[in-house]
Amino acid sequence: MMAQIEAFLRYLDVERNCSPLTLSAYRQDLLAFMTFVCQRKAYASIEELSPDLFTVDVLRAYLRSLRGQAAASMQRHMAVLRSFFSYLCREGLMEENPARLLPLPKKEQRLPKFLYYSEVEALLAAPDTSSLSGKRDKAILELLYAAGLRVAEISSLNCGAIDFDRGYVLVLGKGAKERWEPVHDLALQAIRSYLDARLAVGQPAEKKDPLFLNNRGGRLSTRSYRNILNKYVQQIALIKKISPHALRHTFATHLLDQGADIRAVQELLGHASVRTTQIYTHVSKEKLRQMYDVSHPRSGKDLQCEDKSDENN
Repeated sequence: MMAQIEAFLRYLDVERNCSPLTLSAYRQDLLAFMTFVCQRKAYASIEELSPDLFTVDVLRAYLRSLRGQAAASMQRHMAVLRSFFSYLCREGLMEENPARLLPLPKKEQRLPKFLYYSEVEALLAAPDTSSLSGKRDKAILELLYAAGLRVAEISSLNCGAIDFDRGYVLVLGKGAKERWEPVHDLALQAIRSYLDARLAVGQPAEKKDPLFLNNRGGRLSTRSYRNILNKYVQQIALIKKISPHALRHTFATHLLDQGADIRAVQELLGHASVRTTQIYTHVSKEKLRQMYDVSHPRSGKDLQCEDKSDENN
């Protein structure tokens, strides 16, 4: 079965243009399922498995083994298997897709974490820009908030991706799709300040060089971006536990709060469907509700107190 898995992953790579991270996640989930089948059916290796073993009963047992994981994780596992079995059906190795006969676990709706503007201001002001690393960190935080980039997107940026004259950054998003993101002047100034300081100490900043470097002169890893953010979250004593993706959520939420069109935000985030973007409208509605409860004269506890006094009269 390993040959079929590798062929499926090549199909995703070549035909579907999936990212390396997606391919890695698919491989991991498929191997987890195959290992489960090996143990259940007493096979010595994945190579010995055949498609006729992948029955509805086996899938149900596999789902039961995943209990305790988040519904989103269980959904991902089943989505991967559906896609893989569909591929096997197309190749004539299976007659029907057993995963389509099972309902997906319901995914809980959780609002994304985001920062209030005062919290963002404190975070952006935290780096010590008297040092090269501080200038770099300032530029990273400014760019994450200015353009709402994913960690993988900012990590892959080269110096030539920044168009200082037009105020844009060229982003390579999911599915290797490129998009131009506008970047405001404060973020561009921070990036320019960092690159100038880099050149002053002899570090290259040509178009093909990584935009953000680690202390050894190499490209920053995605883990490094998380560590950098955590450093400043702790420094400003922010109670919330956030990730770089939270700045992406913050970017979208603040735009919608200020009246941006949801379709425009969808384009800026690089979402294939506006449904993915709509979760941020729930965040904005929550803020509107809070504002309403605080501001409306007939909302909240004050009205209840007034009613009680009227009854006493």
